[in-house]
Amino acid sequence: WWPFILTILFAGMALAEPSAEWQERSRIAKNLDIGESAPDWLVNSETYAFGTNDWNALAESKVAFITHCPVNREYFARCHALGIRCFPYVTFYQGFASMTYEGVNLKDHPEFIEVNENGDLTRTGFWTSEDAKNMYTTCPNVQAYQDAMVEWVRKILEMGADGVFVDNLSSRAPCFGPKFGKHEHVYEDQNHAFAMLLKRVREVIKEVRPEGAVLGNSANPPTLPAEFWKYLDAEMLESYICTWVSTDRWFDWTTHWNQAGKDLQPYVKAGKQIQALSYLGHTPYGIREDAFFCYASARLAGFVWSGGSLSNPEMADLYRMRLGTPLSDELEENTVHYRVFERGMVVVNPDKEK
Repeated sequence: WWPFILTILFAGMALAEPSAEWQERSRIAKNLDIGESAPDWLVNSETYAFGTNDWNALAESKVAFITHCPVNREYFARCHALGIRCFPYVTFYQGFASMTYEGVNLKDHPEFIEVNENGDLTRTGFWTSEDAKNMYTTCPNVQAYQDAMVEWVRKILEMGADGVFVDNLSSRAPCFGPKFGKHEHVYEDQNHAFAMLLKRVREVIKEVRPEGAVLGNSANPPTLPAEFWKYLDAEMLESYICTWVSTDRWFDWTTHWNQAGKDLQPYVKAGKQIQALSYLGHTPYGIREDAFFCYASARLAGFVWSGGSLSNPEMADLYRMRLGTPLSDELEENTVHYRVFERGMVVVNPDKEK
């Protein structure tokens, strides 16, 4: 019975009245027309994990949540016992026609597939680049498809998940299903249809887990369709500073990454968390140097950060500490950027020569 009891107790933490801080952030969000603030625990998160089952490292860490975790009742209960929330991966962009995925096999539901201007079923954008054969782009504007995805999310929640990580967010292409008699649409616009799917998903999450959340990934938050923000609690900034496609820290730190942190402050102050994800081990500076540089850059902007294995001694310390409440915004002196927190500070020198 203990996993069941732990899950109930963990969910029950949400019964308290919303904090004054949450209400103020939500007021800002309402003024920006981007919904409401994420829960306090997510806004105050500093680091997170990415699909791990290293239980010793998790127990030693102070990560607030895990994404890309297995859909498994015992896994959820074990993480909850450590005070860590769980967000399994989902996508509403694509599905398989060769197997059941997220409760659906597209072979049995061709009416769920997006239709292009020629009347053909639309292949996933990863068909060639990632050899994702028998994967097709799904149409969010089909009522039965929306119902199936909401039901899948409810199933995950009833097993103990705290929400979902929704991948592949971007502006949706036109679908010509009605024109060719393949299916009917609920709404006139594909982006609005997808936003309404996100809305339904968030509603069922809040019904089952009042402190739950919807985490999204467009990889580049400034490109996210405006209506999507209303139904997300967090958005991912992927390949943050370090990535597998570059042997150096890509883009200029000052004009790109630091500027992105400043440009996203209206969303951060409205309680929308930004998940910075760095792919380490591809530059000549070494994992530890890159990890601390990326972490400190993220914390300057108030982003939550992840960069790989929790047990890697090169970066494990970053997951095992909490800086606490920020006592200042980002400050700059002699081209060095820093921010003061309750239990420490982060300092970034972007000049590689000094």
